[in-house]
Amino acid sequence: MWLLRNPSFKYDDTYRSTFFSLVPPLKTPGDRHYYSDSNGLRVIRDGNYANNPYCIAYYHAGACGEHAALANLLANMSGIEARRVGDPSGYHGWVEVKVGDEWYFYDPTFLAPLNATQSWFAPTRLRNNNSVIADAACVFVGNEDITHHYPPYGGLNITGISPFDRFSINWERNGDQYYCPLNGSDSAVRLNLTPKKYRLHANRLFVFSYEQEFEIKDGETVNLRVFA
Repeated sequence: MWLLRNPSFKYDDTYRSTFFSLVPPLKTPGDRHYYSDSNGLRVIRDGNYANNPYCIAYYHAGACGEHAALANLLANMSGIEARRVGDPSGYHGWVEVKVGDEWYFYDPTFLAPLNATQSWFAPTRLRNNNSVIADAACVFVGNEDITHHYPPYGGLNITGISPFDRFSINWERNGDQYYCPLNGSDSAVRLNLTPKKYRLHANRLFVFSYEQEFEIKDGETVNLRVFA
């Protein structure tokens, strides 16, 4: 269940929905969660109550990210070292638990019945045992890129960035589009990504735009310079 009709969630959604509808030039693909629901009923990831496990349990609402928040809390309360991870595009979220010296993925959101490509628990290096995790563009814990723990992967270097740039990486799965907003405060960005085709969108001062398609391959690095 994705929708809530509780005023605790509604204010931020309604505010941002109205803002982006009044100022459409400021909309970017990364803002889609804030203006896709004109009534402000969609749970947003940066709201005051987003991913709060106690709030999730109380309202019985959420999807993969909320499932991961609950599973992470329960694991840590049980004395198991765990952490929430996921694709920052919002595509999927899950939990890692430490077994000995190795991190394992634990995916509390999975399709039934389980099959050989939909394992819910395995070492992170065996990401292909879970078809959803295998399709994630990248994996982060907080602001740390840990995609290299989930092979196969390749590198992406973006240079030529100014503080005035807003940009994101777009990719598709089963007709749905996902966006990974990037931080333009640095002059260069380095990411590890799952092998697949992507598109980079960049906007400078809402006047200049830049788009580039690229493909990530296992063990290789793609170098892009924006507004070159």
